[in-house]
Amino acid sequence: MALDFCYKPTGSSAQPTGPVLANLGATQGLSAGDVTRYFELDDPTGGLGTSYDVTAFLAGGNSCGGLGAQTFSVTVYGGHYATVVVSGALSLTAPPTIKAFEDDLSSRPGETGIRFIHADGDTAYATVEVGVLGASNIFDALFTAVTYPNSSAGQPDVDANGYLAHGPVTTQLQARVNSVTSTPAVDSAHGSAVNQARTFFLYDTGAGGGLGGGSASKLISCLDDGAVASSGDVFASCE
Repeated sequence: MALDFCYKPTGSSAQPTGPVLANLGATQGLSAGDVTRYFELDDPTGGLGTSYDVTAFLAGGNSCGGLGAQTFSVTVYGGHYATVVVSGALSLTAPPTIKAFEDDLSSRPGETGIRFIHADGDTAYATVEVGVLGASNIFDALFTAVTYPNSSAGQPDVDANGYLAHGPVTTQLQARVNSVTSTPAVDSAHGSAVNQARTFFLYDTGAGGGLGGGSASKLISCLDDGAVASSGDVFASCE
């Protein structure tokens, strides 16, 4: 199932803005594994933070709300970027898990910032590790014991937002459970840019054969480039 969303300032009596994706021409909505570019929201407080009510619902209509509608709040801060992850089912009886992660788009001379977000809520395991698959298939873990629905923040050698300073990634990255089962490896060399950051997401595709024996899991890599969504160019650069 795909979703769309609307938003308005918390407590406002104004009509919400949206459906955002449909209004930008992405009438198919947001499906599992899709990542949009950034959307700009006003923060009239000058950086102190403004709260917005965001309603997510099943895509396909021309109005806000409808089937599966779920409303959550997010606080935005002027001059900051954030990724909002929606995982799990969107239905009348099972609200999704929604969590915001602050992004860091600052310049990284000679490095690639790597972050991992565990967004697979339907797997039959609690923790995941992600690392580089090197020569002779030797696995070198970068992040260990990352729990759903969290990021790599708090891991050794990462910054406050979960980014690890790393050289250009030219080998394969994998997500693993107990260092045994793995998703198909993601080769992040293509499109991986020095001086910028990449976020790796593990998500549930809804098919069978996942990491823990449940639904299929997939690892994707998205460039955190600061591009803002516009008509005809809604989705982020992901592999």
